[in-house]
Amino acid sequence: MPHIKTETISARNEAGATASFKAKLAVNSQGDFYAAYPDYLNEPISQFVDGETIWKGRHRDGSKLFSNSLATLTQVLGRALRSHLTPEITESLVIAYNIESHVNFAQDEEGNIFPNAGFEGAQWPEVNGSAELYGNHHAAKPSEGGYSLTVGAVALRKITYRYGTAEKSQCERYYGDDGHLGHDNPASLLNSWCSFSLPEAAKEMPYTDEAATFFHNLMLGMAEISKRIQFFASDETKLKQLIASGSQPLLAKQE
Repeated sequence: MPHIKTETISARNEAGATASFKAKLAVNSQGDFYAAYPDYLNEPISQFVDGETIWKGRHRDGSKLFSNSLATLTQVLGRALRSHLTPEITESLVIAYNIESHVNFAQDEEGNIFPNAGFEGAQWPEVNGSAELYGNHHAAKPSEGGYSLTVGAVALRKITYRYGTAEKSQCERYYGDDGHLGHDNPASLLNSWCSFSLPEAAKEMPYTDEAATFFHNLMLGMAEISKRIQFFASDETKLKQLIASGSQPLLAKQE
């Protein structure tokens, strides 16, 4: 029977997996359109067969899909392929967080800190065989702008799509029973912190209210420390007065 054209049927799912096949579209003497399809589409195609506008049949060398409409035929082939690619979907609650230090120091066996390893008994710190925990800064890799500590965390609903070896996740903020403007539960309280972003390599842990409260308090502490330091450091007069007084209240909570 007359061959009309060959069309590539392709699909991609949420996990990033793809599949395609070439469908040779043809028409028979009754005016019905048909095309062969891969065996793995037998089951998904069955859900679209209605016996009137789309039906299965045999034609010479094997199973074919028939329709009285060429558009319907190609649409069903595409829908069946997408159905075949339906991924496994799982959902979980997590806290994504990032804690990083950018500092360089030496310490002795008692843990006393020194500016460098030139002091008696002082050695450069190593954590699991490296100094990565503190940013791995040295003469050839200085900490730009000075030393810093970065803390950030968010509560997330993580939706993961899996298909074979393909896997992809997407996340949305999790607020517990509150909306995004609420702050009456640990999740919404943690997510009330704003104007920061996490790196792609941020760590994750399963969500618990206790963990959300911990990270909220950690970020609250960071804000309090920043406020106290900037109260003096941003005003040259106050800073000079503090230096002249010989006191060091910058990291101590003010009464």
